[in-house]
Amino acid sequence: MEIINEMTSANCLHKIRECSEVVNPSARTKLDKYLENLPEGEAIKETIYSKDNVAKKSLLDIRNDVAHGNISDNNLRLRGRLPILLHFARIASRRIILDSIKFHKKISRQ
Repeated sequence: MEIINEMTSANCLHKIRECSEVVNPSARTKLDKYLENLPEGEAIKETIYSKDNVAKKSLLDIRNDVAHGNISDNNLRLRGRLPILLHFARIASRRIILDSIKFHKKISRQ
């Protein structure tokens, strides 16, 4: 209701998007909220969201490209970087899993 009460004709589209995130949060919003509960959450976010200097894409960008069919073996910029980027994805995944197990009581209270 606070979001709706602050709505004006100038910001209505932004406020509608905010309301949508409350009712049906995006995967990124859910992940960000989850990672806030982990001690290494900020480092994991950095790994997932920061763009690689050579590939010019983040792990999330690559995931989205693969999921939406916008990437192929012919992408030369990515071809040499994928093993390195996948290594970072493995590290981030391992940290999420191990921290989730270790801090499950804190997370379940949220």
